Amino acid sequence: MVKAAGDAYLDSWGDSTVKAPYGALCARLEGGSYTGSATGITNTCKMPLFPGAFHAGNRRYVADEALGSVDIFIDFPFIDEAKPNETPSTKLICVEG
Repeated sequence: MVKAAGDAYLDSWGDSTVKAPYGALCARLEGGSYTGSATGITNTCKMPLFPGAFHAGNRRYVADEALGSVDIFIDFPFIDEAKPNETPSTKLICVEG
């Protein structure tokens, strides 16, 4: 279940028809930026679409169903100009409830 939630989160970045399981209590910590609030009430996990469709591929997973988390190692496109199609990245996703 957490693997599917993680895939939906990543797939929704490039395809607005993919429904990621964002909750009412949702926050992102990404690149040093925290999108939640001190009270944890802000739902700011929904990502705007990036310019143009893309797929973060070559996914490798470390999942812990008991904790409700999955870490997905991906090749992220367009972050590093020297590696436009394959910048290594990782996303840790926790699903509660």
